[in-house]
Amino acid sequence: MDVKAEVKSLTALNLEQLQQNNCIDVEPKKLNKMVELYNKAVDSIQSKGDDIAAIELKKALSIYPDFLEAKLLLSLCYIAGKQMDEAKKLLFDVTQQDKLMQRAYRYLKHVQDADKTRREIKKPRLFVDKANFPTKINKDIIKVVCGSLVGGVVAYIFLVSSMTDIKEKHEADTAVWQEQTYEYNVTIGNYKDQLSNVTGELQKREQRIQEKQEQIAYLKNVQKIVQIEKKLLEGNRIEAADMLLALKSVVFEDIEQYIFNHLYNTTMEPLAEELYHEGYRLYRQGNDEQTVEILRQSIRYSPEGYFVPLSLYFIGRGHERQGDIKNARHYFERLIEDFPGHSYVQHAQSRLNIIGQ
Repeated sequence: MDVKAEVKSLTALNLEQLQQNNCIDVEPKKLNKMVELYNKAVDSIQSKGDDIAAIELKKALSIYPDFLEAKLLLSLCYIAGKQMDEAKKLLFDVTQQDKLMQRAYRYLKHVQDADKTRREIKKPRLFVDKANFPTKINKDIIKVVCGSLVGGVVAYIFLVSSMTDIKEKHEADTAVWQEQTYEYNVTIGNYKDQLSNVTGELQKREQRIQEKQEQIAYLKNVQKIVQIEKKLLEGNRIEAADMLLALKSVVFEDIEQYIFNHLYNTTMEPLAEELYHEGYRLYRQGNDEQTVEILRQSIRYSPEGYFVPLSLYFIGRGHERQGDIKNARHYFERLIEDFPGHSYVQHAQSRLNIIGQ
């Protein structure tokens, strides 16, 4: 086929002719657009090139996928561009959609089946009577036989061609499927990259939130130092001491740490000493329950202070006088173990000997 001559022979498509030749169920506005795109493609393939024409024809087919004229012209564009596989696929689609060709094939198959049935009914005799054998063969019979043979050959050729086209279409579909699979994998890879980026950004934001929360917690602790100073000025030393103990594990920065250390050192030890004297006074008054409570508080505020051994002894004595021998023994033994060189160790050992170890 002369492709250039075929391209030159192309003519614009008439809207009325298209409606007469094809039963197209498309609204008029879209139908006009199809014809317009087709005619532009005719002009493009003749002047600008087959690539531009192919784009316009694909647009027309997106409006109406069964636009046979557009498929034929697009196949010609592929042929002109040496894209034979694409052209073959389109032409196969056209042959499958063409109603007349399908009907012709059905008629031809019917004729072939009828000839086969007739040959089976009229089997030739093995021996022919020469006397009765006609000297001239009927020309109509020859025509029928020849027609049957030609029909069979044509049907065979068409069947082989159809099988070849089906195979090629299957291969083309497989190639399209592989290409789509590759594109899907690429898309999935892009989505994974986007997800990784979003996850990374989310982690950064969570880290910034955590840092802000830590800053807020730190500022709240600094605010508590200010509250402690205020309570000390108001004379609420017990509340201030409890708040100092709660903040002891917090690590402050620079000036805040200096202020906290100063408040802790100037508050806890003097308060522990005052509580010891108060507890000892209560012990001498015989108020053993309050003695135990006050002296335990003194030890809590200054666990390594000067009055801790004395507080341990009088706490033990307070439990002993209340009849709580178990706790009395515990505090006497603690005094002996933690402060073995203290003068009250002898008193604690003496009490243990009396109450029994």
